[in-house]
Amino acid sequence: MDMNERLLSILLDESTKKRAIDLFNSSRLNDAIIAADNETLLGRLHRTELGVNMEVQVKLNKGIFGTVFFEPIGYYSFRAGKVETYIIGEERSRLFEKLERGNAVPSNAMKLSYLDNAIITAYTLDALQIVKDIFHQRELNRSTPKYWNIELYDKFASFDSIDIEFLMSENYEVQVFLPDSYNNSNALASFLYENSQVVVCYTAPYQYKQIQMQKQGLLSSFRYNTSD
Repeated sequence: MDMNERLLSILLDESTKKRAIDLFNSSRLNDAIIAADNETLLGRLHRTELGVNMEVQVKLNKGIFGTVFFEPIGYYSFRAGKVETYIIGEERSRLFEKLERGNAVPSNAMKLSYLDNAIITAYTLDALQIVKDIFHQRELNRSTPKYWNIELYDKFASFDSIDIEFLMSENYEVQVFLPDSYNNSNALASFLYENSQVVVCYTAPYQYKQIQMQKQGLLSSFRYNTSD
């Protein structure tokens, strides 16, 4: 069983959901540790404004990422007395679909849409580090005319089986898009550079969705953006 299979199994387990319910109803706790085989720390349950996330540790190699961060791989939603489980990420969603075909998943569990997963991916810590690198390179080169072409700073990346493109606009805003083949010209995420700091922004087409995702703690760039 690989890591995504283990994480999905824990997320869908009834005992994990019960712990999430207890955490959501707690008056004093915000987090609960999750371990596998009582040895390997996978992450935590984390209470948010709208529910409880299952999150895993993230370790990146440079810049601000010298300490432990957590990113969500699923969450429990509490609405009208019902508890629903949502799976985040395309690779885990594919595993979930296989379980669904075998009728091996709870009836109240579901995966996010590709668009929702793409928006979350555009605000991950990996994506934020690429944005910081783009702005850093532009700052280093801004006095050299041959580097003034904004297309020189375009980047492509793939995370969790989702391809995304980082494009700099004429006003030096970095926006994240799906590739042209998806026929979606709306920016998934947006970043500005002001006073030597990266500013994380919503995008107009998805602002309401992004605000809800932020309240749920799903957009890591908003949660953890600090100076290098």
